[in-house]
Amino acid sequence: MTLIELMVAMAVLSVLVVMLVQVLDNTGSAWTAGQAQTERRGAARVLADSVARDLQTALMPMDTADPTTLQFVLNPAGVPAPYRNSDALFWQTPIATDASRGDVAEVGYFLKWDTTTKPGIACPQFCRFFVNPTDANYLIYKQPSSWLSGTILDAVAPGNNIGGNAYRGLFAENVIGFWARCYVPNTNTTDPTQTGKLILSTGPYDSRVKKALPRSVKISLVIVDSRALPKLKAIPDYSTAGSAGEPDLQNFIANLPNGVRQACQSYSTEIFLQNAQ
Repeated sequence: MTLIELMVAMAVLSVLVVMLVQVLDNTGSAWTAGQAQTERRGAARVLADSVARDLQTALMPMDTADPTTLQFVLNPAGVPAPYRNSDALFWQTPIATDASRGDVAEVGYFLKWDTTTKPGIACPQFCRFFVNPTDANYLIYKQPSSWLSGTILDAVAPGNNIGGNAYRGLFAENVIGFWARCYVPNTNTTDPTQTGKLILSTGPYDSRVKKALPRSVKISLVIVDSRALPKLKAIPDYSTAGSAGEPDLQNFIANLPNGVRQACQSYSTEIFLQNAQ
């Protein structure tokens, strides 16, 4: 073999090695991206299941004519806008960890953003609100503006992580979107075929005004990879998901900054309430 032939062979071999490395690198990147997406979806499902367990046994208002009875409220006026990204949901359910004064606890979930701890980076805080009957903030027999306020939410969550042997406060850090949609039986009498079917209840939901619990609640979450979160410099625009009807999660994600939207995963689940009538 001549020197020229040897050099040609080495050049061809070098090209083949480079191509092989690129193929392996692309394959590894694709596998890593797929694995990360699977992990995000799994995390979103775990969070949604936690919300579902609390929701399933929500209690009906004892007297729908009395504004100081048990309540199930979605986006009540007493909750300031910074705690509704996009929705905030609160209710009562018999899961108190300290039952010395009864077993009905206040429970809720909301998303708040921290824009001060890390300057230039918006940090989401998906929080669980939990108050035992023995807690000083236990005020369920009040108007929502009394038992739910920014002051109380800060005192309960994310101010504390543990309360009365039940988790409360910061629940997850990588959730950047939380939506809740209530479904009620259709009372339309003009079309008998539609009567009784579940339809979306739009706007804020108050069990005392509606005279009942919703039949089901659909929870939707958008979660992002922690490595991409620093690229999110500002609170997302929730209006891109729509203000009425089912949230358009894909459009919400599509309007996120480059490098963030590729690291997002959405997840939705519908929960049927055991005590709904």
